[in-house]
Amino acid sequence: RGSRKGAASMLRQALRRVPRTLVMPQTRSMTSALAPSTQRLVDALQTVKLSNGLTMRYCDTAPGENDKPLVVFLHGWPECWFSWRHQLAAADARGYRAVAPDLRGFGGTDAPKGTEHYGVEKRVGDVAALLAHLGKENASFVGHDHGAATGWLLARLRPDLVRCYYALSVPTSPRPPFRPLGLLRFLYGDESQPEGSVYGLGWLFPFYKRAPRFMYMLYHCLPQAGNIYGANTRKAQLALQFSDIPFGEGLDDANYAMDGPMYYDDVAVPPFERVPAPTGLPDWATQAEVDYVVGEYERAGWEGGLEWYRTFDNDWKATEGLGKCAVPAAFLAGTKDLVVKMMGGRRVISYRLKQAVEGEVSIKFIEGAGHWIQQERPAEVNDEIFNFLDAHGK
Repeated sequence: RGSRKGAASMLRQALRRVPRTLVMPQTRSMTSALAPSTQRLVDALQTVKLSNGLTMRYCDTAPGENDKPLVVFLHGWPECWFSWRHQLAAADARGYRAVAPDLRGFGGTDAPKGTEHYGVEKRVGDVAALLAHLGKENASFVGHDHGAATGWLLARLRPDLVRCYYALSVPTSPRPPFRPLGLLRFLYGDESQPEGSVYGLGWLFPFYKRAPRFMYMLYHCLPQAGNIYGANTRKAQLALQFSDIPFGEGLDDANYAMDGPMYYDDVAVPPFERVPAPTGLPDWATQAEVDYVVGEYERAGWEGGLEWYRTFDNDWKATEGLGKCAVPAAFLAGTKDLVVKMMGGRRVISYRLKQAVEGEVSIKFIEGAGHWIQQERPAEVNDEIFNFLDAHGK
């Protein structure tokens, strides 16, 4: 597009004015209030130091009521416990004790510096410590996005903690033969070298030096990514999570190509600049809900959540020899979820799930739903989740 060079120049100037160590605050709109049922969940937040040393914040709908079956919700990126607000209310109404933590690196939970603090051993250890704090030996788990991926690993590494597992948006599959980030760098190039690298040009010219192509997981590995997000928190959340344009649609109308170069005029262009600018809020989110999430990220920053991407190779190494998922499991996604497309589509996902899960696995798709499925279509998602939990989680 003819306008990209000029736009890239303006973007470069704007980003270079952001100090590398500064997370710039943004103004918040306080024109509306959270719904009373949602505000009650906010008021129910607790913060505790777990036995493994991590300070964790979580929402608990029925503190101390250990006679109720426990379900733990694991959020994704760029989310926090709040993305489960509709499921928390539904779980309480159906007689469950529901707990939704801010996971390591997010919201009101500790965000230690360094990728070594975010590996799968740490994340699974957090869950075990949380259950111990709640006085429960096991629980049912529901995960979305990063939380879904961690939930799959939890079910395989510590099946003693998991009564059953329900994953949204991100399926599991047999362990790949290659390091995930290493494979991405082979396919797209080294994100840290704007001038080009020798990671390969497809499979034909493995030593051809070329500039890196954009891949959001590799962008998130850049050391400056957290500060760029932090200087644009509201813009990023509106573009990626709270847009009236379904995520993954209208990409040809964006200023920068999602499948284009990583760098324009020596600036690595972030994902939120590669999707079309929203014209309003989606019909499933209010201004007050957006303000809450934006405020959480303005306060806590983005760096901890990005570390989850940077530990992919470490997680791959730590799960060598990992067996199949042996607990009752189910999967749900929207037909318009970009992750479904990235993973090869419904047939490929279904095949891989059946290869990775022992016994029967429930696999369903909601027509027309996107990636933020538990917020977009809460009634349908709740019915699917709790029908499964009623059968396996009590």
